[in-house]
Amino acid sequence: MERNFGIRGIPLILMKIYLTNRRQLTFVQYMASEINKITCGVPQGSTLGPLFFIMYVNDLPKCSSFSTKLYADDTYLYLAHSDIKEFKLMVNNELIKVDEWMRLNKLSINYAKSMYFLTGKSCNKAEEEKKNFKIHINNVVLHRNTSVKYSGVLLDESLNWTSHVKYLKSKLSFASSMIYKIRNFVQTTALRIIYYCFVYSHLQYCIISYGTACDSVL
Repeated sequence: MERNFGIRGIPLILMKIYLTNRRQLTFVQYMASEINKITCGVPQGSTLGPLFFIMYVNDLPKCSSFSTKLYADDTYLYLAHSDIKEFKLMVNNELIKVDEWMRLNKLSINYAKSMYFLTGKSCNKAEEEKKNFKIHINNVVLHRNTSVKYSGVLLDESLNWTSHVKYLKSKLSFASSMIYKIRNFVQTTALRIIYYCFVYSHLQYCIISYGTACDSVL
């Protein structure tokens, strides 16, 4: 912590006091478990918990050749190569490094929620090789999706925004139906508030990106 973040002196002492010698117990139907000492992790539900977690995983991008994006406890890994066969070997080898980092830092990967997708011109031409493309972590084969959600936006393999527009359509359809049903029972000011909450906010979010889709998609 001192080396990576430059925290020294009294602030460092206060942080050590806050994190060390913590204990916890569990209540189930008015029955309490034994009090056990917490040897790792950060206090959940605390104000400083999210900040400490971000600091804790801050060096994850340095453990592999992946380009890494971190958002809270969500992690996105990116890698590119012109040859899909070489690419598969690279990805699996780099994932070994990620898995090792996780184990050393007493963290675990949620395999059920972990997935991947392929994109690029070379990938679009090699459909048969894509079917044989397998990515695994710790002998667990990850699920391949044709689209993934990145910070509230759906990215698809062809990068034409079809998946996100369909997702947006369902959101707006629900909102339109709701506004239609209550339009005769509430004032215009209330309808305007509902519109900005459930329609406008979804339309505006990342519109600079998905708004570049071709007219047939939009």
